[in-house]
Amino acid sequence: MKIRGGTYTHSASSKIFLNVNVSGSQGSPITIEAFDGEHVHITGFGFAESSANPTREREVLIRVAGDYIVMRNLELSYATRYNLQVEGSFGLYEELVLRDAWLNNLMVGNEDTRVEGNLFRYIEAARARHHSGIILWRYGTSKLLANNRFENCLGYDNGYQPDGQKVPGGPDGDTYGGENSDAFESFKGCHDDATGSVDNLCPGNVVDGFVAFHNADDGIDNSFGSDSYVMNSLSFSNGPEGRRGFKSLRYAKGGVHCIGNISFSNDERGFEPRMQGSGSVHHNLAIDNPSRGVHLNASNPDPARFKAYNNLALNNGDTDFSIPSGVDAKNNWSGDSDGDPRIANSGFSASDIDTHFSAGMSVAEKVAYVKDQVKNALKPQSDSPLIDAATWIAGVHCASADDDPSNPMDVDADCRHWLGVAPDIGPYEIK
Repeated sequence: MKIRGGTYTHSASSKIFLNVNVSGSQGSPITIEAFDGEHVHITGFGFAESSANPTREREVLIRVAGDYIVMRNLELSYATRYNLQVEGSFGLYEELVLRDAWLNNLMVGNEDTRVEGNLFRYIEAARARHHSGIILWRYGTSKLLANNRFENCLGYDNGYQPDGQKVPGGPDGDTYGGENSDAFESFKGCHDDATGSVDNLCPGNVVDGFVAFHNADDGIDNSFGSDSYVMNSLSFSNGPEGRRGFKSLRYAKGGVHCIGNISFSNDERGFEPRMQGSGSVHHNLAIDNPSRGVHLNASNPDPARFKAYNNLALNNGDTDFSIPSGVDAKNNWSGDSDGDPRIANSGFSASDIDTHFSAGMSVAEKVAYVKDQVKNALKPQSDSPLIDAATWIAGVHCASADDDPSNPMDVDADCRHWLGVAPDIGPYEIK
């Protein structure tokens, strides 16, 4: 289905503008998208910024309960609950701008069904007032929310109003205003409601290439586990509530892997993964956070299964690294004790990043615009001691170096490419 360009305002008595409750198939998905080259904007009932609760508070602009749905090139705004709710599986959602919802811009999950195998790519989620830009939500049920992937998404200004002011406290249990407003969140029910032999109700999920900035709570906050990944993502200028760039809310079981991320200029800590028994924290960079750079919070760590390798931290206010005993930690470079790592801009902070996007930029272009600025500032210089100084990690790095950047090996989602004798410390490779 192709939708002609224009603005469509939800004014009917129903609480859902478009309810997709039929399914396609693997070979023949149902597609919902803007007509070629045209801009489609669907807007909800709206609300007063100071209202305790907006009227028709359960409004959802688009609800997807079917499987094998493709949705792309739409803008959704001002829903009094969620702009988009996905309860189906095996869908593809890309180039969607979701902004100014009263609660969440994108809600993935429900109480009654298994939701799995969706790919969310190039999703912009901005200015959700009282909750998160994107949330995986699982509460009071044994149904899994599994194997979903969030790739190159963008979340910013959640917990803030369009005038730049933080949302005032009061409604929806949001005492401080924006206190639960992360760019990305996997809800605590993923951990809290897991019982018996199930470690976590949200296993196998991947957040890859996310850009999160200026959210009132945390950048990326997860409670998922069981072989889930947060990788290759940026998080900066988050707070004043949660104040973490990357955080695990619960001591998640089953192995959360935090690989190749960058956290800078948040209101307190760069990384605070809380893991139970096992987990991986590799190739991350924490810079210019006023408290701790990498604060590993491990419950009953198993040294054979909980590892922190090749991380870089510098210019953090309290300490660069806080790693409890029992964690297998190798080749972590601290600017406090190990000297100058020789990166392109050692005085880097969030004020160096331009986040003013030009009109007409796609979500993919916005994500690339921020990432390119950060990479140019934080990659190692040619004489950096970080180069070829890292520990090679089985199951993370490719089996051999990719020493011909002009003709690289095929991209392999199961391994991290590297150049030279060994990988470099930190998230970026240079030769």
